[in-house]
Amino acid sequence: MKPVQDMTSDQLNKLAFSAKKELERRKKVEKASNEIRAILKKYSLSLNEINLKNSTQAKKLGAQKTAAPPSKKVSQIASKGGKSKARAQVRNSKPKKDKRSVVKPKYVNTNGTEFWTGRGKAPIWVQAICDEKNITLAEFKGNAEFQL
Repeated sequence: MKPVQDMTSDQLNKLAFSAKKELERRKKVEKASNEIRAILKKYSLSLNEINLKNSTQAKKLGAQKTAAPPSKKVSQIASKGGKSKARAQVRNSKPKKDKRSVVKPKYVNTNGTEFWTGRGKAPIWVQAICDEKNITLAEFKGNAEFQL
């Protein structure tokens, strides 16, 4: 960068404008930081309890890649009600078990190593057999050779 004495008025104006924008940005960052600190203090939270997984700033802040499990205080706060409670319940809930029933396979390949229930899109090995024997999927399903 040139010394200020050697700059043209255009260059000085650009420099002043960029400096002004940078000061505004820093003020906004400072204000946001203060608000975040106040919230963390209010709820007795640490940065490790905040999910910064998707944040580009996570590494700069030194946070872990995944959020730490919610503390007892978070649960206590959430138990008071409102949106916080719903969010805490979602975080703390166990994955729900799939209520769909297990369907037994109806079809098997010629080697007896691969199976298909007959539901959904036909697997590649079924399509290969249909192409090889020049039959349709309906004919494959009706062929006793492939049924269990």
